[in-house]
Amino acid sequence: MTVSQTIKKQILELENEDLVNRREAIANLTTKKNDDLTHLLIDLLGKNTSVLFKEGACTVLGDLETKEAVDVLINCLSDENSGVKFKAAIALGKIGDDKATKPLILKLKKKGDPILKAEAIIALGHIGNLKAVHPIINAMNSDEDLFVKHHAVKALGELGSKDAIRSLQTFAGIKRSSRLSFLAHEAIQDIMKSSS
Repeated sequence: MTVSQTIKKQILELENEDLVNRREAIANLTTKKNDDLTHLLIDLLGKNTSVLFKEGACTVLGDLETKEAVDVLINCLSDENSGVKFKAAIALGKIGDDKATKPLILKLKKKGDPILKAEAIIALGHIGNLKAVHPIINAMNSDEDLFVKHHAVKALGELGSKDAIRSLQTFAGIKRSSRLSFLAHEAIQDIMKSSS
């Protein structure tokens, strides 16, 4: 692999505990789209590396929309660290590969970690596979977390399936001044526009 010394230094900065330096390294690496860089990041991400590195690598691969990284990012959804799972879900949503649909749906069925569920829902909305509609409806109806519900409503609007309208109408009918009601109305309008 022909990765410059500058890029290697920036890859090492993904492990820097200083957030500013880490963000700068991520920003610099996302402007360096090349096969050697992405293969190196994928290879390192598949190894037992630090949490900070994994989070940074997931972010870079997602920002670069690296389709070759989908398998390793799917594996990261099962990482022991919640930050890595969260970053992997975000990356998979940015890449938008349908291969990630089923593993992301599985995250909706697990108890706990509402942030991961919300990010999985957002990713599923971006991917656009209609197989996600009913699992998202189930998460919206059963999860107590408002963050999950808000993102489920928005993702259903993005997916544009008429199958979601009845469930969205339930949320549209709750307190008219609530954010959830507003989002449900908006999602129903988006679905109606996309189906006309």
